[in-house]
Order: sequence, then structure tokens, then C-alpha cells
Amino acid sequence: MDCISVSGFLTQEDFTSYPNLGDIQCNKFLKGHTSKTGPTLFNTKKDAYEAMMDDPEAGGIVKSSGVSERSIVHNKWSVRKGTKLIDAWPDKSPEIACLKLI
Repeated sequence: MDCISVSGFLTQEDFTSYPNLGDIQCNKFLKGHTSKTGPTLFNTKKDAYEAMMDDPEAGGIVKSSGVSERSIVHNKWSVRKGTKLIDAWPDKSPEIACLKLI
């Protein structure tokens, strides 16, 4: 899925920049949750960003809005560990990721 398709689930707030967060990466995600934050879902990029900054294990944040039932219902942000961006699975896309800048 291309970035044009991804833009359909982004809000204006999703484009807000934060000093320790990289640019949006289309149809990418970070695998795994951190020990501290776990699978907690956040309504806004700002809330996820603040949780990421409080979590030393965090590698970035991901917004999911794929075709899975959970994604459609939630359309939320989550804090993720690691820094290796992985291509979104077709049945889970669109997804976006933003890496934590060190």
C-alpha cells in the first residue's frame, strides 16, 4: 500500500513534530512492545510520544489502522521497542512508524 492510502487514516495532529521523534515512515512498524509500556494504546501521537520518552526501552511509536478487527476498532498509537523498521503486512496495513531520535 502506498503513502497516499496511508494518509486516509492520519489526523492533522499526527503530523505534529516532536523534538526526539523522526519523520513518519509509511507502511512500516516496529515489532514488540516494551516492558514498561506494554500493549497500551494511546489516542494521540502526543500521548504516545510522552510515554515513549518515559520508557528507556522504547525505540519509537506506531499508529495502526489496518484491516484487522482490532486496528479498525482502535486506530491508536502504541510505544514499541527496537529500531528496525519492518514492512507492514498487507493484511495489517496501513501502518506508520516514527523512530525515537537519540
